[in-house]
Amino acid sequence: IALACTKIPRHGKVRVNSTLLIWLNEIVGLTARPNSFTHLLFMKEFFSIMRFYLFPYKWYMVGALFFNILSAVLNVFSFVAIIPMLQLLFGIDKTRYAFIPWDADGSIKDIAVNNLYWYTTQLMEQHGPSITLFLIGMFLVTATLLKTSCYFASVGIMVPMRTGVVRDIRVNVYNKRISLPLSFFSDERKGDI
Repeated sequence: IALACTKIPRHGKVRVNSTLLIWLNEIVGLTARPNSFTHLLFMKEFFSIMRFYLFPYKWYMVGALFFNILSAVLNVFSFVAIIPMLQLLFGIDKTRYAFIPWDADGSIKDIAVNNLYWYTTQLMEQHGPSITLFLIGMFLVTATLLKTSCYFASVGIMVPMRTGVVRDIRVNVYNKRISLPLSFFSDERKGDI
């Protein structure tokens, strides 16, 4: 669909591949003439065509977006959050941390980081460094597995949407071709379907 439109440099207007755009207009039922499109109108038409084909698959898009966001969040926490805890565990960071109540004044990020460090020091004092290192490693493995699972879930959710859109376009083209009279095929060029 993106190949249906090219920009003419000296006029700043958009030249539209009329064969493809007429085909899209007839399938979707749009009424605008192909040569009167500006770039903005073409994008409006493009989004209306995409809305026509993607609307039946909107919940697949919502699920894929959710799992992509969850994968990105878990990606940040799986490796970036582990470095300060390891510094604390191996004695590089000598700071003593105290628990801060969650409803205290201050940034929620600073409170969460402080309480995570405090929890790590509590684990080291109660169970020793080796058990704490094992638990941090298990946290890293679990976060990586969750991140990878969310990524594959988002990719897997997108499969029915991609194949469904292609199927819908093919069905519309087939229905359009068989609905045309025989005289159309003898009078028109081969590409003007």
